[in-house]
Amino acid sequence: MIFDNLANLDKYRALIPQISLINKFLDGHNIQQLKPGRYELGGEKTYLMIFETRTKKPQGKLECHRKYVDLHLVVKGEESIQFATSSTLKKVSKYDKANDVEFYSGKKFCSLNLSTGQFAMFLPGEPHEPGCLEDKSKNVKKFVFKIGLE
Repeated sequence: MIFDNLANLDKYRALIPQISLINKFLDGHNIQQLKPGRYELGGEKTYLMIFETRTKKPQGKLECHRKYVDLHLVVKGEESIQFATSSTLKKVSKYDKANDVEFYSGKKFCSLNLSTGQFAMFLPGEPHEPGCLEDKSKNVKKFVFKIGLE
């Protein structure tokens, strides 16, 4: 898992070359004006999902991917993302190959708080529960870049 500010995103390009596609997209758009939905950056290999939603209390159900990196960028507002190692969790669903997702549950998590302009990148095999906030529900606009590694 990587946690940083958007201004530093390019320094991770050596690790994940598709970051150049993400930077090109972000540089060419007013991110505050983009509407919710799916945006293609590199076909099925790299795309963006934009959400405008309300945060929720953590449910203890963490998603995990095998083929895609998830890069969560808070554009407006704040959220927390719960995360843990899969070895400390119980797998509660079969792997859904079409959606590249499986779910885990447990009781002990770490919490990462993101505010406007911050991102967290979860590599394949790193369970996480995005869209949370412990104290009360708040509006958040966020981008989730899906980066295929295969």
